Amino acid sequence: MLHEAIYSLLVSLASGKVYPGIAKENEKLPYIVHFQIDTDPSPDSDGVSKLDRYRYQVSCFAGSYREVQTLGDQVRTVLDEFKGVVSDVNISSIRYLTENYIYEDTNVHHIPIDFEVAILKLR
Repeated sequence: MLHEAIYSLLVSLASGKVYPGIAKENEKLPYIVHFQIDTDPSPDSDGVSKLDRYRYQVSCFAGSYREVQTLGDQVRTVLDEFKGVVSDVNISSIRYLTENYIYEDTNVHHIPIDFEVAILKLR
């Protein structure tokens, strides 16, 4: 499953505070939340697509601008251009797409980073 593969790649960051979908309530900063935001299957004349592309977002949260930038850089270093099998998922490629900086009134600094993840399905 893609969520498990992304978790496995990111778990060494943010002291292991990496969550699919949503963080634990009242989690202390810093932490990472990751989730799939879109799917783009590749047509295949033989039936089910063998290569699917997913738009995936990894959101970094921290208590300072410098800390969130460092965490974002670490996420990009781990994921950008990754290829390999993780948690039984054959990742053909992960490509960095875009990121943004968001400051929330609660003194939380947030950087959402989007990636395209290509998964090769073996039959």
